[in-house]
Amino acid sequence: MRTNKEIIDYIDQLRQEQNLSIAELARRVNMSKSAVSRYFGKTVNFQLIVLLNLLPLCIRV
Repeated sequence: MRTNKEIIDYIDQLRQEQNLSIAELARRVNMSKSAVSRYFGKTVNFQLIVLLNLLPLCIRV
């Protein structure tokens, strides 16, 4: 099982590969930019529901 830090790093890598800003990602998942920034700043742990909302946006082909 991956740690929260590994999950955040992976999602952040996918986000960057898709050229999505944190603000754009936040808009797409209907969250505030500051909330998404806290996840990527590793100041809070991902909750499963947040992870399920973020992943599909980051792994589009």
